[in-house]
Order: sequence, then structure tokens, then C-alpha cells
Amino acid sequence: MRIETYSNKTGPVTGDDKWIGTASETNETNNFSAAAVATYIKTNGLISTASHNTFKWQDWDGDENMEIGTITSPVAVPAELRDITKLSVSTTSYSGIYIKEYLDTFFNYYILLVDTDDNNNFAIGLVTSVSDNATNAAFKDIYISVVNSNGTASETNVEYTLMVYPTPNTVVVGTGDLSYTHTQSVASTSWAITHNLGKFASVQTVDATGVRIYGRETHNTPNQVTVLFTESITGKAYIN
Repeated sequence: MRIETYSNKTGPVTGDDKWIGTASETNETNNFSAAAVATYIKTNGLISTASHNTFKWQDWDGDENMEIGTITSPVAVPAELRDITKLSVSTTSYSGIYIKEYLDTFFNYYILLVDTDDNNNFAIGLVTSVSDNATNAAFKDIYISVVNSNGTASETNVEYTLMVYPTPNTVVVGTGDLSYTHTQSVASTSWAITHNLGKFASVQTVDATGVRIYGRETHNTPNQVTVLFTESITGKAYIN
């Protein structure tokens, strides 16, 4: 039968549906199931987007032995994802996308590392530093402070997705009422405030009775500010 004489399927595609194609190794005509095609695309990491990239997990074996397209951490395997403080990430994703400069933008943002097959295996962490790996120029070292996680990194070649994640208070930079209230319950001359607003915000400080007080502000990052006073004091800081 000619291909154009076949009827068109109107229902949803299922894993058992088949396409007709040519096997590259034999040049023979074969049936290819939808499930097999999907597995090939996933296994080979052929799809990456601007919002997330895929990598194969590689058990730690030294900086010099890290492979292109992988992500690893110098922790004993199996490792609780909550114990990870450093990720060494290939500047080329498993699908072959070069993302070196993109990885630099992770600094001071939360990221999600998640097992592509088992989304209940994940870690969310604040990126505190991004730098070139001193030994392997094809990798970036990303230091994180994990705030939420579940599961372990326990097997080489498991596929992980790495992406920017909204802050725990779900503030999206540039939208909504970007404000934060800091309570300083322990008297101190230095108030270290992490507001996670993603901007160099204005700061208004008051003492425990609500009277306006003035300190010297230093915006350490778009998410953190330190306020210094001449004497130890408690109170609140209103950030917006």
C-alpha cells in the first residue's frame, strides 16, 4: 500500500504506535514505536531549553576525570543531596549546548537539581559562588547552600536537570509587591538581612518601640543587605 492510502489516526499518540523509517546501520525499512523514539530522545539528552539543561551524573573521580556533559560533586556515593555544597558542572550540556556564560548567571539565585526520571529526587539551593574549575577548563564550580532536598545521588549516568528556581517565598523578580520585613530580636550593632527580593532595595529601620533609627547600609548582593549601628539594638527593618 502507498503511504498516502493509510488512514489518519485521530486519537492521542500511544507508546505502542509506530512510524515507518529507515535503520541507518542497515538501510532497511523498519517500524519505530513512539515509546522507543521518546526513550532515544531522553537517553541522549537531545532536548534542552533556555530554562533548564540536562546532564548525566558522574560519580566523583577528581577534576581531571570529569566528562563533558556531566555534573558531579566531591561527595561520597551514595550521597544525600542535602549534603551537597559544591557542584562541578560541564559548560556543555549533555545535549551539546554550550552554556558557560549562562551558568555564571546562577550566582545569588536558587537552583533546582532534579532527577529527570524521579522528580522526588531533588535539591534546591542558593548559589553562593560560581567560578571556573581550576583544573578542568570545561567545567564550572557552583557552590550552593541547600534549603530543601529529598533523596540521594547514587548512580553514575542518571540524568539530572539543572535550572533556576523561584526563591522559597516565591517572589518573582520584577513582579508583585516586592517587600520584606526583617525582625532583629537579638540586640546587635550589625543586622545581616537576607531578603531575596532580587534588587538593591530601600531600607527603613525602626527600634523595638517603632521609632525610626538610622544605620549605615551596605548592599552586599541584590538579595542581601547589612545595616550597621553605633550601638547594639533590636527592632525591625522594612525592605522594599
